[in-house]
Order: sequence, then C-alpha cells, then structure tokens
Amino acid sequence: MKKLWIGIAFLGLTLTVALAALVLTEPLELYAGKRIFHGETATYSYTGEVLEGTGDVLVNVYYLRGGEKAIQAYREANTKRNYALLARKEPKLIYVQVTFVRPIPSAEVSSLVKETGFKVENFLMAGRNSQGGRAWCIDGTGNLDKPFCDDPNLGVMILKGWVETTEQGLGRWMADERVYIIDTVAAEIEILAQKHPDIVAGRELIGPGSMDGKKVIVIGAESPFWELEW
Repeated sequence: MKKLWIGIAFLGLTLTVALAALVLTEPLELYAGKRIFHGETATYSYTGEVLEGTGDVLVNVYYLRGGEKAIQAYREANTKRNYALLARKEPKLIYVQVTFVRPIPSAEVSSLVKETGFKVENFLMAGRNSQGGRAWCIDGTGNLDKPFCDDPNLGVMILKGWVETTEQGLGRWMADERVYIIDTVAAEIEILAQKHPDIVAGRELIGPGSMDGKKVIVIGAESPFWELEW
C-alpha cells in the first residue's frame, strides 16, 4: 500500500536545476522483453516502462532512501518547485497529490476543494479501527460529499487530482496548515517526457476526462502518510 498509482494530466533557476537532473536518465532499453527507463535526481529516483500490450507508459517515483531526512529533502525541493510554478504567472492545470498531516473530515476537504477549483480524481481515507490499529480505504469515486468509504472513524489522508498554478489554487493548498505536502512532481515528469519523444510518442498525459481510449502516461508517487502520526 505504500506505492500508490496516480494518473497525470497534464518553473526559475530551481526548476532548471531539477530538469537538468531529470534528463540524465538512461535511454530506453530492453529488459525481459520490456522497454524500460530509469534515473535519479537529488531527492528521488524513478523507473518506467512501456507496456507492450497497450503502449501506455507507467512511471514510479520513489524517495531516495534515508527515512525522515530523505522525506524532508523531498519536501523542501517540492516547495521550491511549487514557488517556481507560481512565479511563472501562467495559470496551468497540473496534477498533484496532497498528503494531509492527519486524517481530515471529508466535509472540510470538500469545502477547500470547491474554494480552490480542485478537480478530484480519487482519495484515500484513513483512521483508527476499533482495536486502535490503522485502517484505510481508497475511494475511487472522487465524491467527497458522499464517500464510498463512509466510516465516521476515517478522514481524508491523501487527495489526488488537478489544480491551477495560481495563488487561489496551488497557493492556497501550500498555505493550509492541514497539508503536509502538495506534491507537484508530475510537473517535472511532464518535462522529462517532452525531452524523450520516444517515450511519449502517440501518448497523452492523463487529464480530467481525457482517456477516450488513447495511449496514456500514468505516474505513481510515494506518499509519506505512513510515516506520520495519525
């Protein structure tokens, strides 16, 4: 459960440095019949493959190992990227993964979603069961007002979807004290994909309502929610 798949639709000196690290990936290579690629930045590594059957591309992003120190470095780099995205003053809908500091009532999250124009893909609810152990439920409906995971002991811990790079959108989420991290790593992966046309040829980054049977790129990113106290 630590690795969660997310779909993506789809920046300053800071973003340029991040991009420079990203494009040092090795070219596509064959491994057990699969076309794969991989690389590493200062704060995370990534691996990807082109699915032979569908032609879709799957990418996984992982923190560099090192526990709390590695997560903190990842958060700091992410914050710099977020400020760079806002500084461009070019509103753009980007894919994000929000991890809250603790489980938040779905009504509170729903209110913030509506205020910021956030387009929800899905979310994970977490809490404590009757024995005091951790419990969670992935809700693929995207409906925060009537969650499929309807349990009073659960609150929203991870929220995935799209938000605009404006002060009213991304900026609001960055400033909210209930948010541990709003992860915008998808913005870097998009640039990586553009730098490697052999990976994205004939494929589209997933956006709200953009599936339509087309070949797509799907990204999986870690969330630090397992490391938090809840």
